[in-house]
Amino acid sequence: MPDPSTLPVRVSALRYEAEDVVSVELNALDDAPLPSWQPGDHIDLHLRPGLIRQYSLCGASSDHRRYLIAVKREPRSRGGSEYVHTTLRPGDTITIAPPRSKFPLTESSHPAILIAAGIGITPITSMAKALQLQGKPFSLNYFARSRAHVVFADEWADQDFSEHVRILLGLDSEGVRTELDKLARNSDISSHLYVCGPGGFMTTTLSCFKDAGFADAQLHFEKFAPDDTMADRTPTGQPQGSFVVRAQHSGVETEVREDESIVEALARCGLEVPVSCEQGICGTCVSGVLSGTPDHRDDYLTDDEKAADSQMCVCVSRSTSDVLVLDL
Repeated sequence: MPDPSTLPVRVSALRYEAEDVVSVELNALDDAPLPSWQPGDHIDLHLRPGLIRQYSLCGASSDHRRYLIAVKREPRSRGGSEYVHTTLRPGDTITIAPPRSKFPLTESSHPAILIAAGIGITPITSMAKALQLQGKPFSLNYFARSRAHVVFADEWADQDFSEHVRILLGLDSEGVRTELDKLARNSDISSHLYVCGPGGFMTTTLSCFKDAGFADAQLHFEKFAPDDTMADRTPTGQPQGSFVVRAQHSGVETEVREDESIVEALARCGLEVPVSCEQGICGTCVSGVLSGTPDHRDDYLTDDEKAADSQMCVCVSRSTSDVLVLDL
């Protein structure tokens, strides 16, 4: 039976946008308008059974006829980017989950500072397009390894963007920090910062802007993977020991040991929970909580969703109560 929370779409085009990066254009099967979305949103691609990956939308959010994503072929791919680059073809039908975001643009009249490195340009692209269309002040600083690695290079060269965009190529770590420090200290202190890229790059960026006097509420970022330099994933003072998990509908109850995840504990008992990233990033494993108190350690749920304690990412999160009952 089809999953009502997913939508079948057609791959209408694939284009190489930079070295090891291909864009994928998606349309509804009947060419009807797709669900609306906001800059910074991402979608889940169900590429084949057991292979679900998340990619940022990088087209114009005002275009309801298509979704556009860009995928970098990773040398240590766990299957997603490799599948997109080698198997996906125009005319293929896949399913997606509706757009979702933890990286929205803030409604503000103050300037927006957009900073990206590598494939982190994808969510930043939709933000730049929206701000340009709205006539709002913004700047985009894009760090890339070389000219060949600049994603959507033709768009950034267009006169609509050229005055807003600065592309910085081939800098080493010291050069990157120097440029970020200079940018932070020369920026309007009322601006909002939006940054996406490798964990270490974002850590440096956020550090430079905090040192320049920017408040946490002005700093917005999106991670593609957890990074120990960004934050400690184990909440200080929270229980780290074992607990009991009960899957209410499946009739499975087992101990979750200190050295295993809820997903692993349930799998020992024959209950397989769908997972993708297994790092608390993608949301594939989100499960309802019927009783007990989750110990949230993911980067997927919003703060309000975590406070409600009605769902959790069972691949990384644990429990502060002795027994946790899940809607599984």
